[in-house]
Amino acid sequence: MIISGKLQDANFNGAKIAHIYRVVREVLANILKHADATTITLSFEQGERKISISITDNGKGFDPHAAGKGHGLANIRTRVALLDGKLVLETAPAKGTSYQITIPKASLTLTDGTKTQDKSTDR
Repeated sequence: MIISGKLQDANFNGAKIAHIYRVVREVLANILKHADATTITLSFEQGERKISISITDNGKGFDPHAAGKGHGLANIRTRVALLDGKLVLETAPAKGTSYQITIPKASLTLTDGTKTQDKSTDR
């Protein structure tokens, strides 16, 4: 696995950062469970107004419209939407998979600059 970049801002809301963590965890779990990938690349970029997360693999890919019975992809989409983000998923059988996630920094910060703890349960 190749990892580059980091997220760092004192004003990020802890509960919302937890959503990012869970999105990344779910994507990686899906890759490890289904993709038969030999390489996974995870990168974070923090711009002035947005955060970009890129996760790619060289696995077997899949048809996103015929995804299995699990809730993984739906959970990823839901969490990204909760953060006012955008998910671009590019995949096809035998072509690997690329997840490009963009989240506005404004949706991750608290207006008063304080942090909160994530009180949601981890399912």
